Amino acid sequence: MLGTTPPAGVEVVRRRGAEHDYLFVLNHGATDVTVRGDGYDLVGDRPTVEGVLVPGGGYLVARESTAPRWTVTVDEGEGADGLR
Repeated sequence: MLGTTPPAGVEVVRRRGAEHDYLFVLNHGATDVTVRGDGYDLVGDRPTVEGVLVPGGGYLVARESTAPRWTVTVDEGEGADGLR
């Protein structure tokens, strides 16, 4: 599911549905993280392939593509769209 181990304080859970799978990313920490993968951000209404910023205390709910590969990394301020 993930190409990397999530940073400390970040919980990542996949839920399988009848037609789609969903990825939930809950950032319990104070550090922003960037989530990248082949899917669609249902909260921010946008594709996730370029990366979605999940701030400390924030969350992401993404509908996955058919063959997703995800990474969750500490944000380095590389211009990813935010969920603020």
